Amino acid sequence: MRRNQWLGLAVGGAVGLVLASGGMLTAQNKGTATGRVVAVDVVKVFAEYLRQKDLSEEMKQKEDQLQKENQTRRDSIEAAQAQVDRMDAGKDPLYAAKVRELLQMQIEYKN
Repeated sequence: MRRNQWLGLAVGGAVGLVLASGGMLTAQNKGTATGRVVAVDVVKVFAEYLRQKDLSEEMKQKEDQLQKENQTRRDSIEAAQAQVDRMDAGKDPLYAAKVRELLQMQIEYKN
């Protein structure tokens, strides 16, 4: 839904809540001389709604960022694994260093 539709829905819900609460209080207090006034701070309701929406969007952005970082790490580990797989263990002098580097990357990824 668009923002205006959500805003209209929130206003309608708030107005409906106020009307329903007022009707129940009137029905309950018919026999008494005192009544209660129900008030809804619409500005506060909208502020909390918008704050919730902003926090949800912020969390979504953080989740996307973490997923990208995770994918980048996995890709680099796979590339290092492919490089180690192409090396000859007995003939290549860098093989041991690359294996250690790969293991370090895997440990950091898991932690």
